[in-house]
Amino acid sequence: MQPKGLMGIIKEGSDEDRMYDGLASDLIQCRGFLQNLENTRNPYKTDILEDLEREYGLKAEEGLSESERRQQLGALVYARKSNGDKDALEEALHKAGFTDAHVYDNSPAVNPGGLKDEYIVNGDIYDQRVDYTWTCTTYADQAHCTTYADQAHCGTIQDVFTEVIYADPTVNTNMVFFIAKDVTRDGTGAITGLTKLNIPINLRLAFRRIVLRLKPTGTWGALAVNWTGAVNRWGFGYFPFGNSPFGL
Repeated sequence: MQPKGLMGIIKEGSDEDRMYDGLASDLIQCRGFLQNLENTRNPYKTDILEDLEREYGLKAEEGLSESERRQQLGALVYARKSNGDKDALEEALHKAGFTDAHVYDNSPAVNPGGLKDEYIVNGDIYDQRVDYTWTCTTYADQAHCTTYADQAHCGTIQDVFTEVIYADPTVNTNMVFFIAKDVTRDGTGAITGLTKLNIPINLRLAFRRIVLRLKPTGTWGALAVNWTGAVNRWGFGYFPFGNSPFGL
């Protein structure tokens, strides 16, 4: 674009030099933006993760890292189209990072009874009650309700019921499936024991959400699990609540 000879030489650091650098930089950003458009709906690379989560009915959870959120979203986005078979559910759990989780049919049918730790039938249901530790009737008391530590003492509290049973699961044991790390069987092939999964408690909602999304309606997920302490982001591994070096 420049004329030949000395007139075409741009002085380094001059206004003209900076102008061309600015134009080039702007074009590079535009090119990068256009290149990233192909990843807009890719849960592992999108720049609008929260928007894509919302589209799939997910709410960004503060307890999950960005990587965990992307894994959870990816499991739903790329879930294999199926009629709810166990292989599709197991594949989705693995994509979400729960690689030890395996899904087993209850066949030959047995009473799940004491084999499971909890059922996955529906979402959590809450019982709401009022906490009177702080009445917050005076200005001084209201100050107790403005800090994170004291919010639990103010207003209402929700108690979660993780196992809500609407019917006797032994009525039709064929509608029960097992989720565990491994199983033991007797000579007939019937399941007699489950090896429990170890899953961090802060991933509980993510785990249950995937199962509830993909399992057939009317079925019961019999889950064998140890809900372990939350993932320690500072590199100390897992720790039970109350036993972390930070008092968390």
